[in-house]
Amino acid sequence: MTTDAQIKSTERDLAQSKQSAWDRVYTAIVERWPEIDQLELLECEQKVESLVEYVRDRVQSGADEVASVVSEFAPQAPSMAAAVGETASDVIDRMHYEIDEAPVKSSLAGVLFGFSLGVIATTLYSNACRKDGSKLLSDAVSIAVGLS
Repeated sequence: MTTDAQIKSTERDLAQSKQSAWDRVYTAIVERWPEIDQLELLECEQKVESLVEYVRDRVQSGADEVASVVSEFAPQAPSMAAAVGETASDVIDRMHYEIDEAPVKSSLAGVLFGFSLGVIATTLYSNACRKDGSKLLSDAVSIAVGLS
C-alpha cells in the first residue's frame, strides 16, 4: 500500500530529476554565452523553442547554433515509436524469462495446445465424415432398392 509520504517523495524526486535535466541546459547556455543572465534564463519556460528564442534575441550567434546547443542538452520526450518498441521488447523479454525459468511449464503448455488442436480437428473431421457417410448410406439404399 502506498502512503502519502511515498507519493510526495516520488513526486519530489520526479520534479528534481526534471529540474536537473534543465539545469544542464542552463549551464551549457551560460558556458557558451557568458553574457546571458542566468537568473533571467531561469525564468524562461522549460521548452526548447522558448529558450532558443530567448538566447537568440540576446547573442550574436546564428539561430542554428543556438538551437543546436539547446537541443543537445534539453531532455527529450520519449517518442511513440520508442514506447511501442519498449513494450514489444518487454513482451519478448518476458517470454524469454518464462521459457528459461520454467521450461517444463512452457513445454507442457505447447503440448496441451497441440493436443487441443488435434482434438478439435479430429472432431470436425469425424462430424464431416459422419454427415457424408449417412448420405452415402442413403444413396446406397436407394440404389439397392432401385435394383431389386
